[in-house]
Amino acid sequence: MLANASGAFGGVISQYTVGAILNICHKFYAYRDNQKQSLWKDMGVETSLSGKRVLIIGAGNIGSSVAAKLSVFGTINIGIRRNIKDIPPCFSEMHTLDELDEQLPLADIVVACIPNSDYTYHLFDEKKFRLMKSDAIFVNVGRGALVVQEDLAEVLKSGHLKGAALDVTDPEPLPEDDPLWKIENIIITPHISGKSFGHAKEITDSIYHICVENLINYKEHRPIKNLINFSQFKKQ
Repeated sequence: MLANASGAFGGVISQYTVGAILNICHKFYAYRDNQKQSLWKDMGVETSLSGKRVLIIGAGNIGSSVAAKLSVFGTINIGIRRNIKDIPPCFSEMHTLDELDEQLPLADIVVACIPNSDYTYHLFDEKKFRLMKSDAIFVNVGRGALVVQEDLAEVLKSGHLKGAALDVTDPEPLPEDDPLWKIENIIITPHISGKSFGHAKEITDSIYHICVENLINYKEHRPIKNLINFSQFKKQ
């Protein structure tokens, strides 16, 4: 049996996601570069989140937390997950992964927060990015293997997409000569959006709580919390 710490990371990863989106919407990355040069310069039109359609791929604890935080800004949140029978709070619609190509052209922001699986390996290639709006934003807080990074780099350099934020890459660390480092409208962080230990005490405490609860459950022959079903990660 293998269980994970689902439920411990939704709050902090969703906070990171909102921060990354606002960074791109308001071009904070560009203003930070200007600040280093003591340059007072208007960088042009900003993006309001009100009424924007956000496609959240993976509507579990993390995706639902992202939807809850973004809804404060008046976004329309669309989820993608296996179980579409029940729509969690803060989502307007729920679709399956098979409907991704139909949903991408409608989205203003795409947030990926799904784990690695046979279904998701290199899911986002040039075709998927080109399906997105030319001014859409892409955020990946799931796994680096979800993205064909060479394709993302070429798409961004061509001027397609408003920007991207990656907290995960493949490989990690991202090599120093990777072209992604040189692209202005991309935010790269070293897999810290949901750091398990050493960044936030409440996350550490939550992980310990889940582990202790499961040890007690195991000892007393009760169901294990967050038990992983390996079959769902492989194509049949």
